[in-house]
Amino acid sequence: MFIAPASSPPRAKLCELVLLCGGQVSPAPQLASLIIGPYTGQKEATIQYLSEKWVLDSITQHQVCDFNNYQLLQ
Repeated sequence: MFIAPASSPPRAKLCELVLLCGGQVSPAPQLASLIIGPYTGQKEATIQYLSEKWVLDSITQHQVCDFNNYQLLQ
């Protein structure tokens, strides 16, 4: 996943949480299948655009939450 720089909580904190939980964070959006947080770049139909709440809820619930509840408008 790629975490957008304008994310809230801050990108660095979300990256740290994802890595601590065994996830992978991509350095570039072109290399990711998930983009977390506000993203203003070119949007692709094959990429999921999710709110930061998805990361936090997935961690607190100890499971990957359903994407449908966290979709960002495209």
